[in-house]
Amino acid sequence: MVNHFVQEFKRKNKKDISGNTRALRRLKTACENAKRTLSSTTRTSIEIDSLYRDSDFCATISRHRFEQLNIDLFGKCMKLVKKCLRDAKIDKTSVDDVVLIAVQAAILSGERSKKVKDLIILDVMPQFRELKTTGPFNKQGS
Repeated sequence: MVNHFVQEFKRKNKKDISGNTRALRRLKTACENAKRTLSSTTRTSIEIDSLYRDSDFCATISRHRFEQLNIDLFGKCMKLVKKCLRDAKIDKTSVDDVVLIAVQAAILSGERSKKVKDLIILDVMPQFRELKTTGPFNKQGS
């Protein structure tokens, strides 16, 4: 996504930011935020004041375009997932989101069994950012 927006900035402003580490860092941060936003919406904007030589940058990206830009990376990830399932002798139809949560919970709780000792979860982004509960565990009821 960063490369995509570097090219878009160059097209719009006739300036190349590819050698400017500060501009690239600011663009990368904006792209990370956009990626997170796209996990729950279909479109988002990137706006950076004075990105490079007093030139502002504003662009939008859809989830569909994001997926197009990253299709090769997603394909590589899917190859790894398929290999993991094959090595574990698990059919993909028997796996759901709960497995990832269970693995993360086991690792965080200090579980050291053979099944999870070599697993590393680098990034987990929950779909639900807030959970309201009622009952005996929540005395305030919210």
